[in-house]
Amino acid sequence: MNVPPSRGLLPAPLHKRLLALVYDSLLLIAVLFLAMAVLLIITGGQRFEAGSPWLSLYLLGVSYAFFGWFWTHGGQTLGMQAWRLKLVQGNDQPVTWWHAGARVLTAIPAWLVVIVGSALSANIALQSHAWLQQLQQLPRGIVLLLGCIWLVFDHWPGGWREKLTGTRVVQYQSTTDG
Repeated sequence: MNVPPSRGLLPAPLHKRLLALVYDSLLLIAVLFLAMAVLLIITGGQRFEAGSPWLSLYLLGVSYAFFGWFWTHGGQTLGMQAWRLKLVQGNDQPVTWWHAGARVLTAIPAWLVVIVGSALSANIALQSHAWLQQLQQLPRGIVLLLGCIWLVFDHWPGGWREKLTGTRVVQYQSTTDG
């Protein structure tokens, strides 16, 4: 899907997108902690197996609900509101749950690399999968650096995610700006 420019709305600058991403990541971490607490209450405090696909799907679903609710109810997460950014379809229509799902799914590869890179940089042993253990042979920080570079390109205005999902992040002026 090619996303035509929105009328009167400029593509969001990369630095504002990344700052909103940092803000939203902190909020999402808090939501995921709460979601884990709820799950632990439901399971009676039972331990989860490392690399459990059910746990991964649960946390992915919580993340989808977090971003999807914000994007389908005004097109803005709290971080986007702080930086006057908005997610819209190419035709300036509100984002649907389908679009939100596409945005979340296309973000997974970069976030996996950042999370794995962070764990490797902090010298946290990755024992859940053999391929993760192989990554520990790489120089410290290289995976994290690659993940951060990937995130930058994921959020580049007019980038592949926007083309694939039929959405774009735009910057708007508030009514008080004049």
